[in-house]
Amino acid sequence: ALQTAKDLSDDNLIAISYSDLAGIYQLFGDFETSSKLLLKSYDIHKANNNDVARAIVLTNLGNIYRDKKAYDEAIVSYRQAFDLHSQAGETFKSAHTLSSLARTFNLAGNTEQASKLFEQAADIFNSLNAYKFKGDTYLLLAELHVSKLTTAGAQEWLDIAKQTFNLVQSERPVSKLLFIQGLI
Repeated sequence: ALQTAKDLSDDNLIAISYSDLAGIYQLFGDFETSSKLLLKSYDIHKANNNDVARAIVLTNLGNIYRDKKAYDEAIVSYRQAFDLHSQAGETFKSAHTLSSLARTFNLAGNTEQASKLFEQAADIFNSLNAYKFKGDTYLLLAELHVSKLTTAGAQEWLDIAKQTFNLVQSERPVSKLLFIQGLI
């Protein structure tokens, strides 16, 4: 696909091909090659003023940095991605990026910041009527409280998650609700 994109001289397809290859290398644990390919993709998107694509690449870079436990780099990537998504009016993607940022702060040991960012993401999902994602975020907050903060706070977030999932019509039960209740 990359060679075809190069033969067509289509910068957008070339950048997408680099990103796709980066994902494969990431799955195999070759974070160095994956990062290099994503940076090539980023440079092309930057030259073409494609801020949404740049934000997606930055999010993917953040994921790699988080996998490598390079939390400071991941935080920088996610923050830049959030800013680009926000500027482009990509509210849903902004919320997802905040959630990734929150997970990274949690892994880095800053549970207070993680909690604030999860709450901010949940508020955005709520404004979009994205109740499944809002409920998932509340479950992440409950899980965060179980492991780092208070069981009372965890139960509050779990109860809010249950109420939120009642708004989602699905035949599949949310098994993570039961798991977190067991942890509490």
